[in-house]
Amino acid sequence: MKCKQCGQVLGEGVNRCPICKYEQSNIRCLDEVHCYESEEGTYEPRLRIIAGLLQIFFGGFGIGRFYLGYNRIALGQLFTFPIFFIGGIWGVIDGILILCGQVECDVNGVPMK
Repeated sequence: MKCKQCGQVLGEGVNRCPICKYEQSNIRCLDEVHCYESEEGTYEPRLRIIAGLLQIFFGGFGIGRFYLGYNRIALGQLFTFPIFFIGGIWGVIDGILILCGQVECDVNGVPMK
């Protein structure tokens, strides 16, 4: 198993990377298409196209990142929006990156489809 943040090879059952201290999720796939399960519950994968388009059109308010569960990034975009429209530009670029596949998972570690 590899760290989702830095790529460091980890042993089985390691929950936190010793190098970057990133908390590893213990999400497992229930079936190939629909559901993922962890200790917290069952998750359905988010749609990349919806996240990307929300981010492009409403990214200044962080809506696409709120949809994926990245609340801190979304709040950063929301609070920088009034400052010379930086949050809006950031949102458009972020939406393009989401659509291109640079953001692969939501905050729970579930891959987007």
